[in-house]
Amino acid sequence: MAPSRIQTLCVLADACLMTGDTRGARRAMALCELRCAAPDDLLGAAMESAKLGDDAMTLRLTRRLLGMEPYHTRGMSLRAMALFYLIRNYEYAYGYTRQGKLYFDDPFPDALKKLYAGRSGWLYTCEDGDYKKTEILNEFVSAQPVRITGAEYIPDAYEAFLREQAAGNIQLLDYAHFASDPEKFAKKRAWLQKAISEEIRKKEIWKAPDSDRAHYYQENYPEIWTKTTKTLLTEEEPHVY
Repeated sequence: MAPSRIQTLCVLADACLMTGDTRGARRAMALCELRCAAPDDLLGAAMESAKLGDDAMTLRLTRRLLGMEPYHTRGMSLRAMALFYLIRNYEYAYGYTRQGKLYFDDPFPDALKKLYAGRSGWLYTCEDGDYKKTEILNEFVSAQPVRITGAEYIPDAYEAFLREQAAGNIQLLDYAHFASDPEKFAKKRAWLQKAISEEIRKKEIWKAPDSDRAHYYQENYPEIWTKTTKTLLTEEEPHVY
């Protein structure tokens, strides 16, 4: 992991905190605060500084974030679904069956484990209210602050998903299941190619190959990253007439 990446600094701060090195954690977060620019990075850093107990840094980062994006609170009525938002990443490959059953389909080998194993965070319970439903099943938003009535610490998100599966609240489908049907596999890969390529192009991720999101695609979708960036670089080349 490159030391300049925000995600790397947050992981380093978390590791220092777990080993009792509070000074090291604060130094990592101080550097993280200086380098944060994107909304995703600001939110991730604010969550990490809150775990560290640095209220002043959390407030500074949150104010910067709220100045960039409209404020709203997002909530889920299904605990298993809320676990997906325990951390910030670039892969929300969950969905619902026609019967309304929540599932996660690994888009690359061991995706769920790679993303969530060893990752910790908090789930918050809020009081009942007249919240607005979104187009996503079991998701609600509020433009106003909501009152928190409870909090649960999740030491390992992956283990929490396994418990939810055992309780019958979610289907966890591994990559072997994803690849077992050649026709569906081909369609899903084509969709991933199109969606990720558009993301790389529209957000100009290819112009920042050392960014967190670029590294994510390079590590988990190397073929898509290589093909897309090669096409974009070719389009950028000057034409000689």
